[in-house]
Formats: sequence, C-alpha cells, structure tokens
Amino acid sequence: CVGGEAAAVEAVVATHPRFGVLFGAHGGSVSASGPAGTGSLAQELITVTLRSMAAGSIEKEPVKKKVPASFQVAKVKQLCKRLFDLDIDLQVLYYESGDKQSGVVPNYLDDDDSSLGFFGVQDGAVIYMNERDVAGEERTKEAWAQEQRAREEEQERRVKSFKALQVAERGAELDGLAAAASSS
Repeated sequence: CVGGEAAAVEAVVATHPRFGVLFGAHGGSVSASGPAGTGSLAQELITVTLRSMAAGSIEKEPVKKKVPASFQVAKVKQLCKRLFDLDIDLQVLYYESGDKQSGVVPNYLDDDDSSLGFFGVQDGAVIYMNERDVAGEERTKEAWAQEQRAREEEQERRVKSFKALQVAERGAELDGLAAAASSS
C-alpha cells in the first residue's frame, strides 16, 4: 500500500506543483474541504453536547449529537425543543470558548440564520440552552422607556428655559435700544 501512496503523492505533485511548498508551510492543515459547508458531510461533522440550563428541564441529562458545522442555529433550537421541551421563542443558546485556566467566555448564538461554524463552535463544544426571562425583558424595556421619557421632559424644560432667557435678553436689548434712542 506504501507504493500506492507514493504514486498518489507523485500524481498530486505533478498536477499541483505548489503542493510541496504549501504543505511545507501549512503542514497537514491543507484541506480540500475549505470553509464549512463546502466539504463532504463526514469531514464537516462536529460533536456537540446540548445541555439545558432552563428551570423546567435542567434535570435532564446532556445529549451528545453529531451535526455539520454548517448546521443553522435555528435547527439547533428545534433540536433543543424536541430534547428539552422549551419553546423556540424562549430559548437562548450559547457555548463557552477558552479554557478554565485562561478564562471561559460565553458566546451567544444570537443569529438563527447563521451556522455553528460561523460562531466558531468546534468539535467537542457544549452548547447551553437557557430560558429567556420575558418578564425581566419587559421590566428592562419599561425602565428604558421611563428613562427616555424623563430625558425628553428634561430636554423640553431646558428648551423652554432657554427660550424664556432669549425672550428676556431680547426684551432687555430692546429696552436698552429704546432708552438709547430716547436719550439721543
């Protein structure tokens, strides 16, 4: 089989003269598959663990799945709905990148139309599903609206004060002109 491999390597080098230089520079990372979504499905499969952090399903065991890196976040949410019985609209998905020593950073999968590969989810990643706090979001939205109204009212008050000051200054200016005209 070694002779067959040597012949295959010679055929590749003959067809692609820069193969040796590229292989020397990049090693075994040279791949025909390219970015996610362009290679064979087997080359693109990653194993992810889906874990629920939602109150209603946190006791359920994490589930390992093999999915393509081109798998859309929306499809992961559908999978989580089946596994953990949480409505898609209430799901928040994220995974952690980094390691325990240098620090773990949560990366939110916040675009349903993007793929796992787009977000950099790699083989062996754990994808966490949590439940949106709809009541908390409403409280935040209402607090923001109240702050906005208060800012607008303050701005209106300042504009009125400025206009009143302008009117007073203009009146004083006219009084000064009238006094100057009458004294001349």
